[in-house]
Amino acid sequence: MPHPSLVKSGTKTGRFKRTASCLADGLLKTLFCLLCLFFFGIILHKLTHKYERLSVAADKIEDTRLSDLFFAYMNEQTVMDTNIIIINCRNDDRKHIAWKADRACKAGAKAVGFDIEFSLPADSLDDIQLAEVINSNSKIVMADVGSKADAEKPRLAFYNRLSASVQYGSLPQENRLEIKRYFKPFEEGRRNHELPFAMAVAKAAGYTYPGLISRHPEKDPEDCEVINFKQTISGMPRYRVYYDIPPDSEMSGKIVLLGGYDTSSIDDKHFTPLNGILGRSLPDMYGVEYQAHIISMLIADSGTGSSNEYVDEASVATRYLLVTIVLFFCILLFNYIHHKFKHTGHFLNEIITVALIGPVLFYVFGYMFKRWHYLLEPNYFIIPIFFSIMFLSLYESRFGRKYESLLRRMGQIFKTKSKFPKPKT
Repeated sequence: MPHPSLVKSGTKTGRFKRTASCLADGLLKTLFCLLCLFFFGIILHKLTHKYERLSVAADKIEDTRLSDLFFAYMNEQTVMDTNIIIINCRNDDRKHIAWKADRACKAGAKAVGFDIEFSLPADSLDDIQLAEVINSNSKIVMADVGSKADAEKPRLAFYNRLSASVQYGSLPQENRLEIKRYFKPFEEGRRNHELPFAMAVAKAAGYTYPGLISRHPEKDPEDCEVINFKQTISGMPRYRVYYDIPPDSEMSGKIVLLGGYDTSSIDDKHFTPLNGILGRSLPDMYGVEYQAHIISMLIADSGTGSSNEYVDEASVATRYLLVTIVLFFCILLFNYIHHKFKHTGHFLNEIITVALIGPVLFYVFGYMFKRWHYLLEPNYFIIPIFFSIMFLSLYESRFGRKYESLLRRMGQIFKTKSKFPKPKT
C-alpha cells in the first residue's frame, strides 16, 4: 500500500482522506519521537552524571547554547556607557582602597560600589581608616557575598566596624564554571533584606527601574532576567577602566565601581556569551564588569519603564508547543522525502534536510532576537529534529506494517456503501 502522502485521488473525499491520513501519521510519529527524546534524554543525563569523568564534559555540553552567538555577533552594538566607570583595586591594600573611595565620594560620584569581599585579616589601622570612609559616606554600597544559608557563618572582624546604616548588595555564590546569562532581581542574599548588588548600586545613585518591577509584580526570588550583554562599536570595553585614581571631573555624576580588573589574573572572571565561542573556553569578563552590564540595563530603564534593554525569553510551555509544531511539520516533510526518493536512502535524505533546516532556524531566531529582543534557543529545536531521524527509522521498522494494516482497515470502512436505499426521484 502506498504511503498516504503519495496516494493520488481526484475526488474531494479522496483528498480529504489522504490529508487526514497524512496528519494522523505525522501526529503519531511526532508523539513517538517526543516520548523517545524524553526518555533518551533522562537516560543519557543519568549515565553521564553517574561517572565523575563524564560529568564535567556533560555539564559543558548541557551549558552550550547556540543563542550565545546572538549576543556576540547579532546583538545591536553600542557606544561606551559613560554613566559607569571602573577603578581597579586588585593589588591595593585597604588604606589605598579607602583613599580611592574617599576621593570618588568627594568628587561627586552618584554612588560608589565595592565589588570586593574582605576575607583576610589586615592591619587594624587600615581597617579603621577604611571603615571610617565607608561609615561617613551614604553613597557607598558594599558587596555581601553568600546565600541565605551562609547568614549564620562568622564574618571578618572588619565588618563589625561598619555601622548599621551601611548599604549592602547581595552577591550570592555562583558556580564559576557556568556561563552567566541571568540575574535574579529578588534573590535573597546573606542578609535577607538586601537587594542584589547591581540594583542596590543603581538605587543608591538615584535610579529607579519601574520596568523591571512591572515585569515581576510578585517579586518571586526565582524570577530571572536575561542579561543583555552588548559590545561596543569600536570593539573596546564598554566601560572606562582606570588602574589609578582618575581626575575628579571623570568621577563627578558617575557610578564608580571598585573591583578587580587585572589582565594578569582570572580569579574573578566569568564566562559570558560575549566570549563568541560555543561552550566554556576561557572566562572573558571580570565580575565588576559583569555587574556593570546589569547596572546599564537598570539605568536605561530608569524613569521610562519601557526599556528596550530587557530581553523576553520564551516560557517553557511556549518552547514545548513550538517544538511540537515544528517537529510535526518536519516529520511530514520527512515522510514525503522518504517515500518519494527511496533510492537515495532514508537516513541520507533526512540528514540533508536537517542540515538545511538548522541554519534557517538559527537565522530566523537570531533575527527575532535582534529585531524584537525575543530569545528562542535554537538547540531546543535543532536537537529534536536531528534525533527524530533515528527514532523515525525505529518507528518505520517496528510499527510501520501495523500502521499500514490499520490504514487499510480504515479505508475499507470508508468504502462501505450505505445500507439505506437512495430516495426515488
